[in-house]
Amino acid sequence: AHHFITTDLVVDVAYVADKKMIGISKINKIVKQLARNPTSQETLGKAIARAIQIVTESPDVAVSMEGVHYCVKARGADDQNSSTLTMAALGKFAIPNSNLRKEFLAAISRNQRV
Repeated sequence: AHHFITTDLVVDVAYVADKKMIGISKINKIVKQLARNPTSQETLGKAIARAIQIVTESPDVAVSMEGVHYCVKARGADDQNSSTLTMAALGKFAIPNSNLRKEFLAAISRNQRV
């Protein structure tokens, strides 16, 4: 039941546009729609990646999520300063040490916000 407690998420999405391109607002709509359902951060990241993959028809999608979980802040761990970083990588983004993966990781590391 504690997974119904608020989580503040920062989501970074990357995909290789091949057959279709979608606008930023479409990406935001996908994220918001999928985030409405109670789920884990890891499962949500995978669901977002798969949805982007379907809509763009691109096999190459990456989703990074950094979350501040209020269940951690308010309950057992009582940790006010932690966040959790997860990543779902599909296609070329999933290949360890690939240039595409390195570029994505470098880009999101410059955007530390939470």
